[in-house]
Amino acid sequence: PRRPPLLTLVGASNEPPESEELDALFDRFMFRREVAQVSPHGLRELAQLAAQGRTHAAFEAGAPPLALEDFRACRDAAVAATEVPERVLDLLVALRGHLQDACEPPVYVSDRRFTKCVTVLQVAAYAKGQAYVDEYDCLLLEHLLGQRPGDSEKVREFVLDSIAHDPALLQAELALLGVFGRTARHLERGGGDGDSDGGHEGLLREAGELAELLRGQEAQMAAALEGGFAALRGSPWHGPQQVGAFVQVLQPQLEETLARVRGLSEEALTVQECLRRGVPGGVLEKLLPKRLRQYEKGIQQK
Repeated sequence: PRRPPLLTLVGASNEPPESEELDALFDRFMFRREVAQVSPHGLRELAQLAAQGRTHAAFEAGAPPLALEDFRACRDAAVAATEVPERVLDLLVALRGHLQDACEPPVYVSDRRFTKCVTVLQVAAYAKGQAYVDEYDCLLLEHLLGQRPGDSEKVREFVLDSIAHDPALLQAELALLGVFGRTARHLERGGGDGDSDGGHEGLLREAGELAELLRGQEAQMAAALEGGFAALRGSPWHGPQQVGAFVQVLQPQLEETLARVRGLSEEALTVQECLRRGVPGGVLEKLLPKRLRQYEKGIQQK
């Protein structure tokens, strides 16, 4: 048999396949898009086209078409040049777990589709001139994952929630609680550098690193809000209406998360400053009574 020079295959169906025999074939169609009726706004234009004996409009790209060699080489170039950060990898893994374990009915994502999603995100980022995949690129996954109508909404909601509520923030808060407790004990014993809690310099360094991490998260979120989500609005993969819907969901949630990050950052700086000044025991607990209550509760549970 001869291998056909196939580059892209597009299919259409009135309904998704419901038999196991067709599942493998359906899994090979990477992008899936549910198409609704023509909107009332576009219906008049459709009628005008029909009156001219056609039902499709001419498409003008506004730029020369991609050369065939560039098309063929794009994927390999994107994989070689585009990093997939840890946070995006965590999001992808958590998303598949959510779809298969938390959704009802479960949304199956094959290993083949999962790995190809990573490559698609690299190509999408590479085509925008990025050196890495960001969380906004993951919004494309609503067109890549899902088997039934409505599945794309589950994907979109999960990705938007992950963007607005950084999962790493919980780890930062737990780290702050640990540093607080060890610092409080350290200061209570007089702030020597040879105790079992890491020593003065070790605690000071740990508090400083945590404060720096939180300041970085704060700056990133503040930039997104102040810039009106410029990275999202500048994406060629989403239209203005889609971007508006994304921003409407993201903005209030991200503002809430930013306030939380700022609070944690101030607390980390408070711990750091108490260590620098060598304040007497009990002062840190009075400055951060909420952390004291959390710390005491954790000890009681142990």
